[in-house]
Amino acid sequence: MKNTLFVRGKGFDNENKKKMFTTVACLISKALRLYKLEMHKLEMHKLEIHKLELHKLEIHRKMHRNEDNYGKQ
Repeated sequence: MKNTLFVRGKGFDNENKKKMFTTVACLISKALRLYKLEMHKLEMHKLEIHKLELHKLEIHRKMHRNEDNYGKQ
């Protein structure tokens, strides 16, 4: 009986409304924290990729410098 009243939106007392609001707020808060964590992880991956690209460029530059030095000898 209580479920049918719940579905129809009747019979809500203030306590039930508070519980439902708190539950929804907790779920939204948790989802937001997980989203922020995933965004942070993504940023860390982007930084790592950037570091690897810089390292690759440095190696490439050193290789060309060595080729230039070898050609001058």
